[in-house]
Amino acid sequence: MIKEHIIMKVKEMTILQSEGLISMLASLLKKEEAYFSAEDFKQIKDIALSTIDYNRKFTPVFLEDLDNFSNLESLTLSKIIIDDEGMEHICHCQKLKRLSLYECEVESLSGIEQLTDLECLELIRTPITDFSPLEKLPLHRLRLIGCRLPDLKFIDRLAHLTGLKLIHCQIADRKLPAHLEHFHSLDICETEFNDYAPLKAAKSLETLYLTEEQIGRLSLLILELRKKLPLLQIFDQYQNKIP
Repeated sequence: MIKEHIIMKVKEMTILQSEGLISMLASLLKKEEAYFSAEDFKQIKDIALSTIDYNRKFTPVFLEDLDNFSNLESLTLSKIIIDDEGMEHICHCQKLKRLSLYECEVESLSGIEQLTDLECLELIRTPITDFSPLEKLPLHRLRLIGCRLPDLKFIDRLAHLTGLKLIHCQIADRKLPAHLEHFHSLDICETEFNDYAPLKAAKSLETLYLTEEQIGRLSLLILELRKKLPLLQIFDQYQNKIP
């Protein structure tokens, strides 16, 4: 049995229904769809779409209605098949500041460079392997969980990035980003690298997340980092602060 849910947030309200985006808005505003105005759509700043499939199959959700939401700032998609056309509709949301793709069937980020206001991107267990389209984005925060990447060279080209999470990722060349000078927060729990020396280049790092095993193995490096960065706080994978 497949059940599709749409969650839409308007200001402080959260509504859960099994309808399309336009029908959802009609119900929310208590209007007939034919009487919608541009102002009605402009009210929507935050949308979350998900498919819940109890048979562990993925069901496509049509995203063309996103074109109507000109003021959308945050979009979360969960367990949705996103083909090239679906990604094109996402990229029409020119005011997006935050985009989260959770276990979505998406193979290409082509076109995402059109989102010139995007500050935060989350990719959680997606099959993406080409991250080069991200290089031109003004990202401040990037969160990758359960992803497979050939390398992290694209991160060195993200000039505005200050927060990075690489959790349970597989990096083919097992190399940290070369330039960590501007990072304020870094989480590399359960992601292994051959050499952690690039951490020494950090100049602004305030929080660092490591697994207990990584903390034990990198004890000498951590001592060096603490001397260099007196404000640095280190946490384990359970969010426990390490004294």
